Amino acid sequence: MGVVGSCMGRRKLSGIARYQWAADMCKMHGIALLLVGLCALPLGQALFQDQAGTYDWYKSLVGHVLGGAFQKNKPRVFVATEQGAVSSLNLRDGSIAWRHKLDDGEVPIASLFLDSQGLFVTLSGSTLRAWEHADGSLAWQVSVGKTTDKPALAFVPGAHPSIAVVAGGQIQLFDADKGTQKESVSLTDQAAGAAITHVQSSGSELVAFAYKPGGDEVRVYAGVHGAATPTTLSAPAPLSALSAAGPAGLAVLSADYEQICTAPLAAGNEQGLFCQSLRTLGLTTALTADAQLVATAHGWAVASGSPAAPGALLIKREGSSVSGLPAKEYGKAGSAVSGAVATTGDAEHVAVAEVGADGAVSVFYVNTKTGETSSREGPIKASPTGTGHARGAAVSGAAAGSALKRLVLGSFKKKDGSDGFRLLLVWGDEHVSLAQQGVTVWVRDEALAGVTKAMFADLPAAGSVGAPAPATAFADFLRLQLLSAKVQFKVASPAEEEEARALRAELSDRNTPTRDSRGFRRAILVATASGRVAALHNGDGRTLWAREFGRAGAAKHLLPWASFHDLTHAPRAALLAPGPESGGALSTALTVVDTYAGHVVEQYEVPHHVDKVVSLGVVAEGAAEQRVYLGVRVPTSAQELPTVVLLPDTPLARQHFASHARTTFFWLDTSAIEGAPALQGFGFDAAAVAALTAGAPATAARAWALALPQPLLAVAARDPAEPSHSSVKVLGDRSIKYRYLNPNTLVVVSGLAPGQPEPRDDLTAAHIMLVDAVTGRVLHSQSAPGARGPATALLSENTAVVQLWDSSSARFTVTSLEAYDATPRPPFSVSALLDTLLNPNATAPWSSLSPPPLEVLSQVYSTHTPAKALATTLTRAGITSKMMLAATHNDQVYALDARFVDPRRPRKAKLSAEEQEERLIPYQEALPLQPTSFASMDKRVVGLRGMLSAPARLESTSLLFFWGLDLQYTRIAPAKGFDSLDDDFSYGLLVVALIGLTVAAVVLRWYTRRAQLAAKWL
Repeated sequence: MGVVGSCMGRRKLSGIARYQWAADMCKMHGIALLLVGLCALPLGQALFQDQAGTYDWYKSLVGHVLGGAFQKNKPRVFVATEQGAVSSLNLRDGSIAWRHKLDDGEVPIASLFLDSQGLFVTLSGSTLRAWEHADGSLAWQVSVGKTTDKPALAFVPGAHPSIAVVAGGQIQLFDADKGTQKESVSLTDQAAGAAITHVQSSGSELVAFAYKPGGDEVRVYAGVHGAATPTTLSAPAPLSALSAAGPAGLAVLSADYEQICTAPLAAGNEQGLFCQSLRTLGLTTALTADAQLVATAHGWAVASGSPAAPGALLIKREGSSVSGLPAKEYGKAGSAVSGAVATTGDAEHVAVAEVGADGAVSVFYVNTKTGETSSREGPIKASPTGTGHARGAAVSGAAAGSALKRLVLGSFKKKDGSDGFRLLLVWGDEHVSLAQQGVTVWVRDEALAGVTKAMFADLPAAGSVGAPAPATAFADFLRLQLLSAKVQFKVASPAEEEEARALRAELSDRNTPTRDSRGFRRAILVATASGRVAALHNGDGRTLWAREFGRAGAAKHLLPWASFHDLTHAPRAALLAPGPESGGALSTALTVVDTYAGHVVEQYEVPHHVDKVVSLGVVAEGAAEQRVYLGVRVPTSAQELPTVVLLPDTPLARQHFASHARTTFFWLDTSAIEGAPALQGFGFDAAAVAALTAGAPATAARAWALALPQPLLAVAARDPAEPSHSSVKVLGDRSIKYRYLNPNTLVVVSGLAPGQPEPRDDLTAAHIMLVDAVTGRVLHSQSAPGARGPATALLSENTAVVQLWDSSSARFTVTSLEAYDATPRPPFSVSALLDTLLNPNATAPWSSLSPPPLEVLSQVYSTHTPAKALATTLTRAGITSKMMLAATHNDQVYALDARFVDPRRPRKAKLSAEEQEERLIPYQEALPLQPTSFASMDKRVVGLRGMLSAPARLESTSLLFFWGLDLQYTRIAPAKGFDSLDDDFSYGLLVVALIGLTVAAVVLRWYTRRAQLAAKWL
């Protein structure tokens, strides 16, 4: 009964007392209602203001630096990276001032900074671009044609400065200010096919060089402003890929790295390159392919590139003679050399760096004319070895983590007018650091910009490591509760809001290096293209441990390997990386590491290359659960069959495979092998089973082949780790649909590929098929008229989602399909329903050999957020409703409720009671675009390459990790947090509310007794 009813529904009193009693009771009920209202206030008023960053993090990176340049007048350094980023970094703290990501596949392989124009020029792919130094806006860009492996890019000074480029089989000259082409000269066929080119200005003319590594000839173009005839210079020995060109001419190291061969810029009577022994010139160490060679105004500088075998030499050209400058201290200690920079007067300097055994760096600033050391800095501490990362030798035995791969030198004027130097150090393990005046100003770890594989792993239990939980001061806790209440009621000052955020971060346990009961704290294992394997804490993204395997040992596969029932043993992960040649064929190196500390537990070689990994489930091995895989080598010709090996090759794994061999199948895309679109499935005959159970590689047997009428655009399979809580779907009218959950199902999309011309006599159409991977049988097929590639596909449980480009309507469409078992069933009854829901043996298992008839529901939508990849959220039991994750072309991740792609969405505005009970949404052609539905929030994961979803221990929550050039972690609750409190839950308000209710109850009882007593005296 409401308040009014309570006030009026009392026994009758007479006179004034009756009205007084009613007024008192209404007053008491009003107080109670006010308290209840206060308790009902939402506790998430400051969700977007107060919760930001409490459980998610974002790292912005630039990638492995290929080239760079300092700006003299401003504290900026410009870098171009292997991941296709062009960036400006702040010299004070290393933060990113601006950054641009080039198109996929574009790498800025050459760059230079034009100080007078304030432009950073990059050459990538077939495009020459100029970026404004202040904000990174694009000043101009031009197409230059196909570039070589090592293209030429040079600045040509003058009244109207130009940029010279060798690309597209031409030497091209562009205006530095506007990017307009001023001149172009075609190269001969021999030079146009060269892999390495150089171009330099010589007075008013240009000189270009072109050659192929391994050859012994260099083509020289002198005076290219006219129509100069090229000359050919021969070398007495094959040439390497290490070369440099400058005002002194061209220098190339011989293929054995024992000689340096030079040619001047000025045309003369030379018939060949002039080659000299490096040892004769004064170099004390033997060089390898890691050596560094740069050009100076007076000659060249060379360094070994290896701290284990240091050595550096400055070479000077005077007229026609080439000689080595007297070796100084840096000659025996230096292992890296920078490009030259001009200093006071006509002086020029290079930096020669020495890397000590402890990782400290000593830098010699050397005058290129005299070879004298003008100044020396160091040893400079805080090198990458001081960052706490564990270092390990690669499987091949090469340790390249501590080598300096590149130096970028810059100069500036000190307050006393003397020259000062800044040095950007690029390390082999992809750290980037800035050294200035003998100290390291900052260090950036850019290895994580190249993440290729990722997986979640458990952290140690609290009792298994010596990391006690952080002590919490009760006074700080009370202070936080008070500030949180003030923030929620919008009465906190900005200083108090900042204090609340700081206290929440300080008192939070999200960064504790141990696991929690809810499964929110996890480690994220990542493998990078540079050969690093690291574990990141998902609380703040810090590196827990890292191990270097070298670029040659970069992992191609990262797999969960083994887990243990007790908490003292660390789970294990396996890395599969290319190994050395074995018997004339490539092998695979398998390394097993524990996920707690990154220690290498086991290493061995797999006798062939592993292109694909097929999971065979888990086998119990004592207290451990060992995962078993098949490593598949894809054949290179139509006559070959895949070669398969067992991972791990142990007696238990062999026994497990033998018991499942008849039901083990895998599929491959053989379009490239067959020369036509095709999929093929493979199984195992008696010979293959005998070979694998004997510990030898086996040849799989072809089980089926499916020829496709058009190019294969996309293929998707179910995630083996995806749980499914029920095999039935109960509709609003209490009828039942049986979901088709065969794990061997594939969704295959074929059609015209992007850029492929449309047929003139036939309507363009893409084909979507559900295919059984065991038999190759097409379970369902439908066409999408007017659709073509690019295509993206996702298969989750019994739902397939396919995105295509509809050329007829010029938009992206999303086709949703749901597959159900259409086998006739007995009439519906309550007992049958209970038996279906509660008895796990009530439904017959699916068999690919005798598939049931299918009912496939389909619907087509249009989308405003076209996706380049699709994924889905995973929860522990699969009970929580799913959300579809779409990696957009803007490098964000959009989370779409799966109900929006339900093919059963009714085509009417008013839903029936049954449809409302199923939570169906009325059909609309366009899928919704809600700004608050981006899982990546307001961040862009630039160059987004992958999405990973993993369940927490709570059913409501899914953990998400996105990687590209940037990294981002967050978590999402598709059905809200129905089984947990929010991280920022205000316990203070709860206590205040409970105390208020208790006081109110006492006061109300006192008022009631007083009123009753007064009524009895009337």
